[in-house]
Amino acid sequence: MVVLSAAVLSRNGKALVARQFVEMSRMRIEGLLAAFPKLIGGGSTQHTFVETESVRYVYQPVETLYLLLITNKGSNIVEDLDTLRLLSKVLSEVAGGLTPERVSNAAFEIVFAFDEAIAVGGFKESVNLRAIQTNLEMESHEEKLALLIKRDHELQAKKDAAAKAAEIRERNRNAQRNPGSGGMQGIGGGMGGGIGGGIGSDSYSSSNAMPPPATSAPAPEPAPRRSEPPRAAARGMKLGGGGRMGNTLAQLAAEANLAPEMLVPRGPNDAAAQAVAAAQAAAQAPQAAAYPLTLSVEEKLSVRLSREGVVEAMEVKGALSLTANVNEAARCGVQLQLTGQPGMTFQTHPKIAKGPFDESQMLTLKDQRKGFPVGRGVGVLRWSFATSEESALPLSINCWPEDTGDGNFTVSIEYERQKGDMTLMNVELVIPTGGEDSPEILDCSSGQATFNRVTGDMLWQFDAIDDSNATGTLEFSCPGTDDDAFFPLSVRFRSENPYCAISISAATSLDDDSPLHFEFSRLVQPDSYTVQ
Repeated sequence: MVVLSAAVLSRNGKALVARQFVEMSRMRIEGLLAAFPKLIGGGSTQHTFVETESVRYVYQPVETLYLLLITNKGSNIVEDLDTLRLLSKVLSEVAGGLTPERVSNAAFEIVFAFDEAIAVGGFKESVNLRAIQTNLEMESHEEKLALLIKRDHELQAKKDAAAKAAEIRERNRNAQRNPGSGGMQGIGGGMGGGIGGGIGSDSYSSSNAMPPPATSAPAPEPAPRRSEPPRAAARGMKLGGGGRMGNTLAQLAAEANLAPEMLVPRGPNDAAAQAVAAAQAAAQAPQAAAYPLTLSVEEKLSVRLSREGVVEAMEVKGALSLTANVNEAARCGVQLQLTGQPGMTFQTHPKIAKGPFDESQMLTLKDQRKGFPVGRGVGVLRWSFATSEESALPLSINCWPEDTGDGNFTVSIEYERQKGDMTLMNVELVIPTGGEDSPEILDCSSGQATFNRVTGDMLWQFDAIDDSNATGTLEFSCPGTDDDAFFPLSVRFRSENPYCAISISAATSLDDDSPLHFEFSRLVQPDSYTVQ
């Protein structure tokens, strides 16, 4: 396989991080990344690929982002998917969260981690997540030794400086106790210098005499300086002095997303500052949307379970957002088909006509002379649902820490998928251990178990939990003194199967009743999912 580039993009196609593993021009990689949003369709699966005449796009939706591999068409798709799964785990671990802000803040760390997974030339390295974490820590015995030597030199320099300061203070005290000896030395030195060779100055000086005080001899007057002709001021390089420099700085500002004042001085007539500002404005211009209308469903779960597995609280909050990407789609009507859970309540936005929604689940504005805002998503419908039934849970978790009596605990964890129509992706169970020692994994029926030394958490990760692995167990042993150290246990995942079964039958323009093409996405993820 040959991976040309690995990138992380937002859902609207904006590139957040891109790492190239073969030599290619910037114009080409920008063209490949810009073409990606136009090639994918409205639907999405866990692993998806699309091909062009020259390259293959292998991508995976990761919450609100896309993780993308660009490979040549002769690449092995099985190895590409394996690489994509590894990079997904690396991205979650390094960025600390799958949001555009966190990815942008950890851009360099993500690039370093991608370099550990894929070698120069685009070939996959034989590494796993634990090996990548070890390589990123970069613990070096030589570095530690160099730091110890540097610290010893600093301590020795401080001691020498303290001894020298004490010596100077002692010399000053001796000079204050014996002021006469300093005066005689001044007379002897003056006579020896004035008489010259007749009487040597050595007969009046002593090797043990202290140096004269600073006021014993007047300071010589400085010699008059000769007037020099004025010199022409040297001509140096000036920022903003030429059009070529302004263009270069404008390109740098656009590439690095820097503010203009960080590169050139601000001024009303500064051509370079104007060029930088124009380049930055062009870089931040919104990209053209692939669909006139975008509709997205997002549900947030708040679940709290007891250690015995009892549902103490469970709440689902969802919302449907509508974005008109072009003016022609601002005045539109959307026909829904939705089926809620028992006890689920719905509420429309105050500007949505309530009558058509209650009668036929149609979403339109009350004032049809106006339209939805263009380029900005607005919530048009929201719903909520609360229950204490275990059958409504995505996952039931059972955690049993047992004291073995020798200063160690054996922890057994079992999960079971309760909601059969929900496929969970990028699942991660986070079990705190309360220490930095790596636990011994005794059994892991499915998924992958790793230990994060930085946080002291055991991570049990799955690419997906579906019918093939609806249940699973993990057992590990680690030092401990209290079973409270293994709680609270938290769960993270994403799914495209919301609790509110909602679909879009049609979207039409109110101007001419013509159908509107739309993009529809669904996302379910926990806001808080803990076992306490």
